[in-house]
Amino acid sequence: MPDAAVLATVLLVIGLFLVALELMIPSFGLIGMSAALCLLISAWSAYQAWWSQDPIFFWTYVTFLVAGIPTSFFGTLYL
Repeated sequence: MPDAAVLATVLLVIGLFLVALELMIPSFGLIGMSAALCLLISAWSAYQAWWSQDPIFFWTYVTFLVAGIPTSFFGTLYL
């Protein structure tokens, strides 16, 4: 089983990729639900990995999550 910090980082990247992919491929929301699930598991893993040991990393992760979703969405629309 991978470390929670690695899992949080990998699922964040996959989730943001799926958010962008949702706009390009008609999937009737399945890709969007997969993206939401990846991002939720990523947030839980980040909480487990960084909340008590290093809160600076946790809040950096939250910043990337909050800024990454609209950036991924509008960046795809721009393309």
